Amino acid sequence: MDTAEIAKTNDEVTIVCCVERGRIEKQTLLMLEMLRRSGGSLGRSRVLAVMPRRGRRLPSETLAALESFGAEVHDASGWNRLPWYNLYAKIAAARLA
Repeated sequence: MDTAEIAKTNDEVTIVCCVERGRIEKQTLLMLEMLRRSGGSLGRSRVLAVMPRRGRRLPSETLAALESFGAEVHDASGWNRLPWYNLYAKIAAARLA
C-alpha cells in the first residue's frame, strides 16, 4: 500500500502501539508492514506509535520507516515518572489515544 492509499484513512479505527529500541522496534515495523499490505480496510487505519520511556530512543531509520507506513509517532516519555513500571507504556498509549 503506497502513501496515497494510506492517506485514504479508515476513520473508524485507530491502532495504537508502543515502540522503543530493541526487539519491539522490529516487531512494530513488521506489524505495520503486514497491516498495510494485508489488512484490508483496517490497513488504512490511523496508527499511533507511542514511545513511552526515556533512554530507548529510536534510530532515525526506524522513525523514517514508521513515517513511510503512515504512523504518527508520539514521544510520551516526558509523562513517565515510573520508567521501571513496564505497564506504563500501555497507560501512556491509552492516554494519548
